[in-house]
Amino acid sequence: PDLEEAGREVTHRGYAWGMVTNGMALTDERLDSLLAAGLRSVSVSFDGFADTHTYVRRHPQSYERALEAIRRIIRRPGLTYDIITCVTSPLVPRLEEFKELLIAEGVTHWRIATIFPSGRAKEDRSLQVTDEEFRRVLEFIRRTRKEGRIDLSYACEGFLGRYEAEVRDEFYQCAAGVSVASIRVDGSISGCTSIRANYHQGNIYRDRFWEVWQNRFEPFRDREWMRREQCADCDMFRYCQGGGMHLRDDEGRLAFCHYERLK
Repeated sequence: PDLEEAGREVTHRGYAWGMVTNGMALTDERLDSLLAAGLRSVSVSFDGFADTHTYVRRHPQSYERALEAIRRIIRRPGLTYDIITCVTSPLVPRLEEFKELLIAEGVTHWRIATIFPSGRAKEDRSLQVTDEEFRRVLEFIRRTRKEGRIDLSYACEGFLGRYEAEVRDEFYQCAAGVSVASIRVDGSISGCTSIRANYHQGNIYRDRFWEVWQNRFEPFRDREWMRREQCADCDMFRYCQGGGMHLRDDEGRLAFCHYERLK
């Protein structure tokens, strides 16, 4: 309920801020209120057609609400946005079809991610993609970018080797805690909201954000501690710096390596 208050404080201090949403509560009135508080960018989670999206999001109205939010957002001039799709195994063979739906809705910016094995996805294999499906996803992104009908990129999931220059606008880096900070719905401060919820560096309801940013983000900024296990002797460490922070578990182990699965 105090998102606008937080947004105004961030704006007052000269920073741009944005949010990631499932669209469930994004009415026209709320969007107006957020824009007045300085909202500059919105990312909407939209994970496929109705059956697939609803299975991922576990709410019977999730698909309709997300689509309504997308339609509201793309009508707002000057608002930066993108649509984020967590690709699961059932969506892989329908990506071309789903792309046409987005283009028909007027979407111009699209980002694809794959789900890493955490939470429900640890037990439910349908929420993940196989190595072969992962390669198909990257080939789809490469083709779509060459077409030029929609601006598509792969999310900041990890280093992709030879695909780097073809599926992203910029070379891979995990910006969590380096050039990006995030605040969760409960006020906890982290480098990125994709990082597990039990790993945070403070909370806006008890800590000064600037002090956290200045003094508590060292694990994000010096990642030599990641040079262990499969990363210890990897020639690519100088490029990927151990992969995305969100792919690390409570003991700092890497869940999986995108580069390895593409070899």
